[in-house]
Amino acid sequence: MTVVSGVLLDQLLAALLPGGVGGQFMSEQGTFFNYGSIHLITTSTTRRLEALTPGTAFDPRRFRPNIVLETPDEGFVETSWQGRTLSIGDVELTITFTVPRCVMTTLQQSDMSGDREVLRAITRHNSIDVFNTGVCYPCVGLYADVATEGEIRPGLPVLLRDEA
Repeated sequence: MTVVSGVLLDQLLAALLPGGVGGQFMSEQGTFFNYGSIHLITTSTTRRLEALTPGTAFDPRRFRPNIVLETPDEGFVETSWQGRTLSIGDVELTITFTVPRCVMTTLQQSDMSGDREVLRAITRHNSIDVFNTGVCYPCVGLYADVATEGEIRPGLPVLLRDEA
């Protein structure tokens, strides 16, 4: 059994995944993929991390999102969006939870070099008790489910509402 921050990984996965270990994280071929239907991050978060960690690049591509929202606000704005609805044009997304990050963010990806400081910085500055268990995880981004389908393209109006 693997222990992560004092929590047995098998127990954590069983609590997070209705299908148990493997569950929605693993395809039939045994390969891993992201949990949510949609994964998004804000530029407010990546800018804040870069400001707090000079010399480390927090390029949004490092986090493999489907959507990058250009946000003018400062700080980790998306951490308070759980349970809210995000409209992008006619598309409506129900924000499910903040994304716990792992070592994948520190690895070399295309033209970005590996950098262990990425996860360390997230852990220092944006660790969140995502699942209300008393255990905090380094988080960047959000998972969302599609409530209303449509086409998303740059330049569409974006609206965050309180109701899901």
